[in-house]
Amino acid sequence: MEDRKEHIIQVSWDDIMEFCRGLALTLDKEYSPDLILGIAMGGVIPAAIIAMALRTDFYPIKITRRRKNLLMSSKPHLLTPLPEEISGRRVLIVDDVAVTGETILLALKEAQKKGARKVKTCAFHIQPGGFRPTYWGIESDGVVILPWNEEVIVGGTFVLHPDYEAAIREWNSRGSV
Repeated sequence: MEDRKEHIIQVSWDDIMEFCRGLALTLDKEYSPDLILGIAMGGVIPAAIIAMALRTDFYPIKITRRRKNLLMSSKPHLLTPLPEEISGRRVLIVDDVAVTGETILLALKEAQKKGARKVKTCAFHIQPGGFRPTYWGIESDGVVILPWNEEVIVGGTFVLHPDYEAAIREWNSRGSV
């Protein structure tokens, strides 16, 4: 867990693997989850890596504000039910980014409703002053570019994700004021 001051942080696959391996070792010693929930889309990647390392059950769940990766709602919505196997088990909920925590907290509430014995939370990137899950990788208010979401296809070619372009423009405009 680190505090990063850079304006733009380019996260590599090696960075993700280092975080997931370190977290898996910590979880093995401190928590031993019986089941890991990965919040789709971005949270399923680190969740699956951690679940494989721990040889633990993994389930993807869809909680989102987006449709076709475009923001459609101010509040997250649960689009897939949580698995019945959650009852009586220790659960880890994983997402890639947590700002307000609304998505993770919705998953937490649903896990508790389904009878989870204990629930802990994790996000790779959090922002200073925002929601703090049980575990996180990077704390930064800069633009954190994750490898699975860096580029998208526009007009038949890969380009930097428009959300990252907008965030970088916004960051740069704040610096020049």
